[in-house]
Amino acid sequence: MAEESGADAAATEALRDKYQRAPLSAALVFAPRGQRIPEWEQLAAASCVAHALMLLLHAREYGSIWRTGQLATSPGVGRFLGLRGSERLLGVLDIGTPEAGTAQRRRVPDDVSATITRFDDLARHRPDTAPQAEDG
Repeated sequence: MAEESGADAAATEALRDKYQRAPLSAALVFAPRGQRIPEWEQLAAASCVAHALMLLLHAREYGSIWRTGQLATSPGVGRFLGLRGSERLLGVLDIGTPEAGTAQRRRVPDDVSATITRFDDLARHRPDTAPQAEDG
């Protein structure tokens, strides 16, 4: 991958170190099958499996990071992994145990209150839905 990007020796070494940090790395490969289920749905299901695996690992007190970026789209990495036909690398799941004593940094959640809509709000604010008068 470093050679594909034209990286110098120092950048190549830094890239090698980055991808050798975790004690275990699992390649997340998407291999679409058949025409009965649309490919986008198969991709969504494969992504959900990868996320479920991360949740399972975290529940067992392992840490994991789903790495994508250049790694996932590199033809050289695809050749190294032996990907064939329509198989695609979704990324690599780096798996390990957190170092003892390291502080868990919690991200500050974004305020998404302006972007969330409740279904009853939709019905109330649709211009083509006028309140019905009650007979009585």
